[in-house]
Amino acid sequence: MKIISYVSLCVLFLHAQLIYSASPFMSEPSRVCKARAALIAANVQWYRVPHGSAYALTFTDDGELIVAVGSGKGKLYCVLPGRENTAWELKGHMRQIASLAFSDDHTTLVSGSESATLLAHRIDQEKKHRHFLGHALHGTRINCVALSDDNRYVASASDEQVLIHLYDNHKVYQILTGHDAPVSSIAFSKNPSAKGFWNGSSNNQTYEPLIASGSTSHILVHRAREQTPRAAFETDGNPITSLLFAGDNQTIVSVSPRFVILHDALSLKPRYTLYSYNPDDNFVSAALSCDGLLLTVAGTSCLHVIDKQSMHTHIAADDFPTLGTYLVDHPIACAIDTSGTIMAVCSSSGIVARYHIPNLEQLDDLQMYMLCKAIEAIEQEEPFSFVEIALSCADKVAPQDRETFISDPLGWFNVRTLDMIRTLEHVHNASLRG
Repeated sequence: MKIISYVSLCVLFLHAQLIYSASPFMSEPSRVCKARAALIAANVQWYRVPHGSAYALTFTDDGELIVAVGSGKGKLYCVLPGRENTAWELKGHMRQIASLAFSDDHTTLVSGSESATLLAHRIDQEKKHRHFLGHALHGTRINCVALSDDNRYVASASDEQVLIHLYDNHKVYQILTGHDAPVSSIAFSKNPSAKGFWNGSSNNQTYEPLIASGSTSHILVHRAREQTPRAAFETDGNPITSLLFAGDNQTIVSVSPRFVILHDALSLKPRYTLYSYNPDDNFVSAALSCDGLLLTVAGTSCLHVIDKQSMHTHIAADDFPTLGTYLVDHPIACAIDTSGTIMAVCSSSGIVARYHIPNLEQLDDLQMYMLCKAIEAIEQEEPFSFVEIALSCADKVAPQDRETFISDPLGWFNVRTLDMIRTLEHVHNASLRG
């Protein structure tokens, strides 16, 4: 899989500089990316959720994953994936679910159906729910929906028409024009005053968000109160499958099968373009961490992670045979938790995969060297012991620290990274033993 960018992603990720340099035994960036890919592959958990296709997912503030599942008979469920697959039904739809989206504060789920019915469901901490019926005024199925992060506006699209609704009174606030093809994705800009919890519409009355919407022909940006677009970008004829605003509202990320483009939010001028040259890997969905320092993209045959050092890591199903890399088939949506350490991807077949994203910045040069030596063993399909690798590196430790290092070499890793590394060792060696 080859990815080429016009401009370094350092500009996007706070102009951070590469840290992988000037070390006598540090691996080059490509090896660091392989190390991250192997850690992600060895630490994946996957679940099959009940009742239907997974359409959307979100993480709560405490790291709990919630998945929205819709069935062909109009049934809608929220599922906590895990051993029990706890689920509760959100009632109201009579026809097949066509689109789902969580609010940024994960308190509300918006759903659209084949019968042009628009619903918003309140999800509280006790996993109870309330819902109201909104009349979308669409003539056909609702292709995509979105909710502003201050919970004031709901957006829905059917064919070329985008409607902006006021949440509290269900009225249509604005009809956005400009598209000449069916709209496939919508996103709201971030409200800088939003508290991240349920506020209703009593606060932030003066904030007018930007709305990005994409179709097979254009990406448009509107103000909520303005019917005509402020900016337009012509696409390549493929549907825009995902749109999202960076937290500072300066950047819009658009995803289509062959491109991931980072646009200036006001002009839509491309700043960076990621190309997929692998015909088997179509980009589907993207997610940004809350701090904007981590971008993940789910594709049909690869999972992509791009961090603030412009390090692009991609994981394909056959990259590490001994680690049993798991990628969901037909991915629909992805999300990152608030800490930026866990990513989840859901699929139309009802599969959800949860991936742990290691923070390799926490590793010093020696630790990275040890990890890369383990990756070499994994690639050669040979068993390894991290303790033995560590002890072989003892001569690289400063003399005053060498005795401490030899007595507990793995004590040099933080607890979370050590857990992931020991899992890497266990999964790989167990696979070789058959």
